[in-house]
Amino acid sequence: MLDDLPSEIILTVISYLHLPDIAVLLQLSSAWNALISENESPIYRAAATLHNFIPFSLKSLDDLHTVHSSRALYCVSSWKTLCIRMTQINRSWGAHAPSTITHHDYTGDMVHRFKIDEKAAFILCTKSDVGGLTVTDFWNVPGCKVLWELPPSHVRPYAHCEYGEGYLIFDRFGGCKEVWRVADYEAYVHSSPHLQQDLHYSVVGASLPDERQLRASVDAARVWGNVPSTPSDRPITAYRDSPIRGHFIAWALLRPPAQTRAFRFVYPILLVASFNSAFLFDVRTGALVQIINNIQPDTMVIPPGQGIAPQSEPLGELNYVELGKERVYVCGQNMLRIFSREHGTRLIDVPAVTMNYGRWRWAISRRRDMEFEIDVKHANVRDSLEAWVLHGPSIQRLHVHPHVSPCDKHVAVLLETSRLLLIRNLDRIVRNEMTLFDSTMEIQLGWASRSSRYLAFENGKVGVASRNGIFIIIPPPSFLSSLSSLEPSVPPTVLRVDLLNDPIGLKFISCLQMTATGLFVNFPTSRTGMMRRVGSRPSPMEATEREMYGMNEEYFWSAVDKVPMLRREFKSIIIKS
Repeated sequence: MLDDLPSEIILTVISYLHLPDIAVLLQLSSAWNALISENESPIYRAAATLHNFIPFSLKSLDDLHTVHSSRALYCVSSWKTLCIRMTQINRSWGAHAPSTITHHDYTGDMVHRFKIDEKAAFILCTKSDVGGLTVTDFWNVPGCKVLWELPPSHVRPYAHCEYGEGYLIFDRFGGCKEVWRVADYEAYVHSSPHLQQDLHYSVVGASLPDERQLRASVDAARVWGNVPSTPSDRPITAYRDSPIRGHFIAWALLRPPAQTRAFRFVYPILLVASFNSAFLFDVRTGALVQIINNIQPDTMVIPPGQGIAPQSEPLGELNYVELGKERVYVCGQNMLRIFSREHGTRLIDVPAVTMNYGRWRWAISRRRDMEFEIDVKHANVRDSLEAWVLHGPSIQRLHVHPHVSPCDKHVAVLLETSRLLLIRNLDRIVRNEMTLFDSTMEIQLGWASRSSRYLAFENGKVGVASRNGIFIIIPPPSFLSSLSSLEPSVPPTVLRVDLLNDPIGLKFISCLQMTATGLFVNFPTSRTGMMRRVGSRPSPMEATEREMYGMNEEYFWSAVDKVPMLRREFKSIIIKS
């Protein structure tokens, strides 16, 4: 074959092969091995594109930092090593390769909410009882622990924070939302070229920072160093090398026209919701760009054939809001309501009280769950699932969190009863091509009596924290396809982080985040022997101690190792003394 076809045609054919197929060709014969080795760069770049490791437009290895963090690019020096690294990460997510649990304690005690910027290599968090906001180094580099702070006198206790593309937003008493932007924004944009136009935006007069916010910005600059707020003639370097990495300056103060209850930021729009309205702000300018009114009324008419009964009650008290490219998601006490961003019209209501949500239902087997009641394993374990057979009416109550996929076509909804709903192909549901019932998969993650804590949905994976444990759910490939139908014989992959399967510790989780390379969760460890005596049950005194001290340290679970490991096992955990 190699002699019968031009090499250009053969290389074109190879560009459509997946990595396992290329590995087979390498071992097929010396001729195939030589051909692939001689054309290694274009072949593995095509494979990286085919596997969605890079966008098609990315041509140079020098630009990899614009789409991946340095953590994801560890030991990457060619297109081939990129494919190896990305494959290793994916295998680790599925528990087919080593993982490790590490901790980050420079955030201090009482962490409430946190956000991760993996490319810029910092973590920012707000505090619960005392207030304040802290930005810490992602890598725990000696001498570079806390990068920047705002004091408790400026950031209220239990402040919620949002972050994305260099913009930080948190709420203050009274309902206003403070917007801060990374100080060295010119260098940040240099590492993220798609933000280039942001250098030319300015804030409208109605959203300029007030004296209190400006004074806090000046005080922080005085404490943590000078911060350039305007472009300069200095050489531009990668943001990770900036001497003021993790520093922020006051950018805007958003003043919603009504008392607000929840907010969510997806660059560049901040969604803020009051009891009966949703407001969309562009944080780059502070301008209010859209208002969706009357989100509460109970006059929703559900299209026929959706598999659920018409609703006759309002949205209720707000729990959470979510923002997609085309839709706004408002989660209330009585239902999850989805609106069109283009027209502001209601599209779908998902009731909080119903007997069945979806046709496909799975649950962690009771035998497996009972094992976890009496034992804490030492490794990340794939949970066994069983088809869920209904033996009578089943009533579910209260949505806790909805999170939408980046493409805005699929949504994950976490119920209070540790039940996860995965709803796919929203476009087709809106067009009445599929019913909500036929598009929904239900997964019961342990005992329904143990409440849910937090939800994340990133990179095709779902992270869940509940009183039953910390879970990673990977939907079957057919779930994320807009063409294929769901098959009842193909369950999702469900994994539990067993080393953190501590019933009292799980109670205190208040935030969970996911990046391309790891799952992050705040976890109380005031009983310093908890990880050392993994597998033992806490004594009453030890349990009380943990309840008293709350968020003493923060533990993160990582899906990859910094150093390749030959055996599938967890590294030991280092506890702060």
